[in-house]
Amino acid sequence: MIHHLETRHPVDKVIVTGTSRFGKTATAAGVVNERIDLTVPVTGGFAVELFNLTNNKMSSDKLAGKLYANEVMPSFAGQLEKLPVDQHFMGALIAPRGFLGIMGAENEKKNMANVEAYEALVPVFGWLGAEKKLGLYDHSPHGHGICEDDFHTIMDFAELIFHERKPASGKQFDQISNPDLVGFDWKAPKPVE
Repeated sequence: MIHHLETRHPVDKVIVTGTSRFGKTATAAGVVNERIDLTVPVTGGFAVELFNLTNNKMSSDKLAGKLYANEVMPSFAGQLEKLPVDQHFMGALIAPRGFLGIMGAENEKKNMANVEAYEALVPVFGWLGAEKKLGLYDHSPHGHGICEDDFHTIMDFAELIFHERKPASGKQFDQISNPDLVGFDWKAPKPVE
């Protein structure tokens, strides 16, 4: 689609978004396609969390074969810390291009993953001189899924990062809704002299 637009129409900026597993898909597209200027997963937490919890909603054998899993993923059930990648790795691969995560009133564990991924990305985007191109927005009281206001939020963030215009809505994209959720501290590597 991007190729078609580039050959048929003048394209200034490309934004990709999606909700839930399609938020994961949008993130994957942002990783592999550098023509995407802003990636916005909406309520796209990590599916592996579903079977990592004690009171799991979905057992590992039921997760196998889903659109967002393969036959290896269930082998990490109950041992999330052994996964070879983490949620913030995807955002780090997108940097220094724009990345906005949108979360809502749905699940504390899922929001914790979004907040911690955002916090882990702050030093990465800062290291690359792109700290203004990273954002996290809580669209509560809306829950899982996309709402009409999310499209306005995406445009507000795009105006901010591409044209340095603060949104008239007053929305902020660097406020963490629950700082108590953050459970680690790390820094970007220092440049070699």
